[in-house]
Amino acid sequence: MVAFLAAIVALTNACGVVSVDTHGARVVSYVPVGGEEVLFVSKTGTGGIPLCWPWFAGLGPDGSPRHGLARYRDFKVVGEKRHSYCDRELILRLKSDAETRKIFPHDFALTVSVRLNDRLTLKMIGENTGSSPFEVTEAFHPYLAVGDTPQCREEGELSGEWRLHDPVLGRTFAFTDEGGSGRRLWRPNPESHLSKTVSPIEPGEWRKFICPENGTLEKARAYVLKPGEAHTLVRTIRLVSTYNNAKPIDLQPQIEAAAAAGGGRVTVPPGEWLAKRAVHLRSNVELHLDDGAVLVFPDDPEAYLPAVRSSYSCIEFYGLSPLIYAYGATNVSVTGGGTLATRMGLWRDWFLRDTATMFENQRRLYAWGESDTPVEERRFEDLRTARIRPCFVEFERCRNVRLEGFHLRESPLWCVHLRLCEDVTVRGLDIHALGHNNDGIDVNASRNVLIEDCTLDQGDDGFVIKSGRDRDGRRVGVPCENVEIRNCTVKRAHTLIGVGSEVAGGIRNISLHDCKVTERVSAVARIKTSDRKGAFVENITVSNVVATGRAKYIANIATDVDYQWGQYPARERLLTRIDGFRVENIRAKSVEQIYCISGDARLPVKNVLLKNIHVERCDEASHAENAEVSVEGNP
Repeated sequence: MVAFLAAIVALTNACGVVSVDTHGARVVSYVPVGGEEVLFVSKTGTGGIPLCWPWFAGLGPDGSPRHGLARYRDFKVVGEKRHSYCDRELILRLKSDAETRKIFPHDFALTVSVRLNDRLTLKMIGENTGSSPFEVTEAFHPYLAVGDTPQCREEGELSGEWRLHDPVLGRTFAFTDEGGSGRRLWRPNPESHLSKTVSPIEPGEWRKFICPENGTLEKARAYVLKPGEAHTLVRTIRLVSTYNNAKPIDLQPQIEAAAAAGGGRVTVPPGEWLAKRAVHLRSNVELHLDDGAVLVFPDDPEAYLPAVRSSYSCIEFYGLSPLIYAYGATNVSVTGGGTLATRMGLWRDWFLRDTATMFENQRRLYAWGESDTPVEERRFEDLRTARIRPCFVEFERCRNVRLEGFHLRESPLWCVHLRLCEDVTVRGLDIHALGHNNDGIDVNASRNVLIEDCTLDQGDDGFVIKSGRDRDGRRVGVPCENVEIRNCTVKRAHTLIGVGSEVAGGIRNISLHDCKVTERVSAVARIKTSDRKGAFVENITVSNVVATGRAKYIANIATDVDYQWGQYPARERLLTRIDGFRVENIRAKSVEQIYCISGDARLPVKNVLLKNIHVERCDEASHAENAEVSVEGNP
C-alpha cells in the first residue's frame, strides 16, 4: 500500500514501512516489521537517506549548494509496483527545468526507486537528456540510528554484504552496493559533527548516528555521462536479525511441573531465548517475561506439532499450535515487561494466499464448516506445507485470563486471539506486527473482557470483535458480549475497532472509549458482515476518540464483506440484524468521509447515531443507504 500525506509518501507491506519525502526523494523513515526505526532524523530535520547528485559534497560548480541540486528539488511520484505482497516499489522522478539550469546548465532526468521487501533497496538512475556531456559525482548518504557512534564497528564482508555492528542497540546492518566507485564509513564527532551551512544538528546528537556512504565520492573518479547515456547507483540496507544468537530454551517441562504442583510462575530471565516448541499453558500457571527477556519462536512448522484444536479465520479445525496456547484452562496468564517475537521467514512466504495450495486448503476448510463435518475429522494431511498460519497468542475456552505488560513483535497471523473465553483482562500490551492478517487483539465469541492501556501498530485491524464464521459460527452459537476497550492507542491499522466480518454467533454490548489514533486507519469504527453470516450486531458504542492521523472513515458499515471466502459455495443466505451503533465525541484531523453506511435493503440498519464529530478536513460528503442514521452536534 502507498499512502500520500502532504509531501510524505508511505510505502507499506508485510515487511515494514518506509516513508519518503518527495522533496529531494529523501527516505526519512524505515521500520522493518517487528523492528525499530533504522534511520536517524535529528530534531532539526537532518538525516534519513538524502541523495547527492550530480555532485557530491562541494565538488559542484563554484557557489553551488553542497551535495548537488537533487536534494533541494521536488520529485514527482511516477509509479508504484507491486512485485508481490511482500515486495513493493515506489518510483520518483526529477527533470531539468529553467531553475535547475541556472545552477547546472545541462538537461537531465533523475529517477529514484525505493523498494521494500526483506530489505530496503534504493536505486538512482541519472540520464543525460541533453546534447552535451557532463561530469557526475554522486552518493547515497544514509544516517543510521545507533546507540553510540564510537562503539560501532565494521564487520567486513560476508556473503557479498559488508556489515556494521551496533553493540549498544544490539543490531547489525548489512549493505550491498552497485554502480559506484567506492564507499566510506563517516563517523561524526563533537568537533566536526556536521557543517551548519548544510545540515545542522543539536549538540550531543552526533553520538546517535553513523553514515555508511556509497557512490562516486571523489573528483578523480568522476564519470562522464554522454548525451543519451544513463548510469545507475544502487544501495541495499538489511537489518540482520538480532535473534541469531538466542539461546535455546524449553519451557514446557517447567510449565507441566508448576501445573502438577497446583500452579505457579514460570519466568523467562533477561536475554534472548529461542523456544524449542510451542508453549502450552495450563491452569493456575503464569508465564512471566522479565524486563530485558526476549522469547523468540522459530518459523519451523515442526515446532508447532502435533496439531491442536484451533480455528483459522473463525472456522474450527485441527492445525498448527499457536505459538503460545491455552485450551480449557482457568487462572492462566502471560505477564511482564519482556518481549515475545518470532522469526518470520516461512510465515512471510505463507502470507501469499493466492496460491493453488492456499486456495484448495481454504476451500476444504470452508466446506468442512458448511457441511458440519465433526471438528475431530477436520485435519490436513500435512500441516508442514498446508500454509495455514497459527496465531501468536491464543487462549480458547479459558476462564480468568490475564495478559499484561509484555511486548509482541511480528506474528504469523493474529497477534492475540481470545476465543470462547470468559473474564479476561488485557492490560498494557505493546504490539507491533505489520504483516498480512496481523490483527492486534481479536476477541472472538468471548464475554466479560476488559482491554486497557495497550498500544497497537498493525498490518490489519487493531481491536477486533468476532463470533464465528458463517455456518460454522452458527453451529458453535456463542455471542461475543460485554467487551470494554479503553485508554488505548493505535498507530497504524485497518481499523481502530473492527466488528466482524465473522459475526455468525452474534455480537452485543461492545464499548470502546478514550482511545487515540496517531498515524492512520481506514476506519475508526467499522462493522462488516454479509448475507452468509446471519445473527445480530447490537449496542456498539465508540466514544471519546482523537485521531491525529489520517482516516478514510470515522464510522463505516459494510454488509457485503466476504473477502476471499465469497468464492466458495455457501448452503445458506442469512442476513445480519444491525441495531444500535453509536459513535460520539470524535475529533479527527483528516478524513475522506465522516461516515459511509451501506445497509442491506432486505434488512436495513437501525439506530445509527453520530454525535459531536469534529473533523478539521473532510474530502467528500458522507453517505448512507438502507440505514436509519441520526446526526447530532457538529458532523
